[in-house]
Amino acid sequence: SRSRSRKNDPISIRKSNSSSMAQLEMLIFISIVQRMTNTVAGHDIGLFLMQERVSFGHRLVPEGDMFDKLVRNRLSQSVHDRSDSSVRLEVDTTSPGVWNPTPDCETPRLWLLIHGDYRMFQQTANGLARMAHTASGGCFLAVAVMSKQDTSVGDSLLELQHGAFSGHLAFAVVKAAGNSKQQHVSLGLPQTGSWFVPMGGGSSLFSGMVRIAHRVDSAEQSATQVDARVTDDHLWHALAVCTEAAAQVLPLTASPYSAVLRIRSDMQVGDSTLELDGVTKYFREGQRGHHLMFAGFPHGADSFLLTSYEGYKTDIGLAYEQHPDIARSNGHGNGWSTAVGSHTAEACTNRSTSEQQSPCLMTAMEVDVPWSSLQKNQVAPKIAARVPEVIDPARVAHLCCPLHQPGFVEINEPHGSQWNMLLEVKAAGRKMFKSNSTVSLISNGQITEAWPVGC
Repeated sequence: SRSRSRKNDPISIRKSNSSSMAQLEMLIFISIVQRMTNTVAGHDIGLFLMQERVSFGHRLVPEGDMFDKLVRNRLSQSVHDRSDSSVRLEVDTTSPGVWNPTPDCETPRLWLLIHGDYRMFQQTANGLARMAHTASGGCFLAVAVMSKQDTSVGDSLLELQHGAFSGHLAFAVVKAAGNSKQQHVSLGLPQTGSWFVPMGGGSSLFSGMVRIAHRVDSAEQSATQVDARVTDDHLWHALAVCTEAAAQVLPLTASPYSAVLRIRSDMQVGDSTLELDGVTKYFREGQRGHHLMFAGFPHGADSFLLTSYEGYKTDIGLAYEQHPDIARSNGHGNGWSTAVGSHTAEACTNRSTSEQQSPCLMTAMEVDVPWSSLQKNQVAPKIAARVPEVIDPARVAHLCCPLHQPGFVEINEPHGSQWNMLLEVKAAGRKMFKSNSTVSLISNGQITEAWPVGC
């Protein structure tokens, strides 16, 4: 680990608008008073924040804060956009959290990446923190990226950082900015060639409202509409950016073999146990360790995606900046299982070791996840005590392969001793093969590499 130690540094929060410290201090004070009765993980977080109020002023990180700077610099560029628009993320608030290394836990064994609705996160945070703690032996760091739905998002994440995650939560609040594809609509105004301000005025990047001022020429009556919004692509890329930034500024050296679990904020994990020993061993020693991922069934990869730190960093995070199509395929849990034609050359398995340092299409597997999704306006139910279910992706998962590959001539034909039969299924509108029975990457403590031909 790094020689420098910042384990006693206070948790910091960075607001993008620092022009008026007095106003910000007043908003923080009001927010704290409003939350005096809130309880997170059994602690009176309102009282905690009130006690910390006297020293909170110096906790506002200066402009040069490294975490904030790293996140803003990478997210300021327009990336992964399919259309003619140029949409980027604008960072509102950031905080790197804290990391207290110990001899038994110098670097996270598990990185828990969380995206989605912050209100849902308020209800599921305790369960997610417990699950991560159990899976990693208490050696985890959470990273959350949430869109700025309202002014309460940053305060909510700060409370969860202090409460449910005991400081081990880095986060960023973002919003979409930039110009999107122009659309022309008739304004029904007299023929003229002057500037005007529409009645009601105002502009919203999220609602797609008409911009404040437009020029109406006699030849064409039109207005430009803006439809910039935060997408899954934005959030999944931002999670990679924030994870790497946290690894740089906190007193830790990220292991490429650490597990990364990306999860949606509305997932209720219950008492299920996530077993990481097998996948971590394969990430470290297996042939495809840096380029292997597991998507959750039945909710999909947007709710559960498990891979290695190196895999998420390169094949998803960096891929969004260099090869967006590769990033989307990996981000949605398909990897090269839905690749066709020339795209099969982008598979990590078809590249030399040196080429695999650049983004490529990952090997995709699927694991059954017995978690449920919390619906809007639903209160998280109290789960009755029961024997926890164990999710062990390295020992119980399905393999997903491209449809048009050598060796896959007939559906349900056996391919390899341990893979049994491959079943034709549809994913994201494309066909692929998925093993009919679950398979194992670890047998008697040893790694197995009996991959079918062409997969």
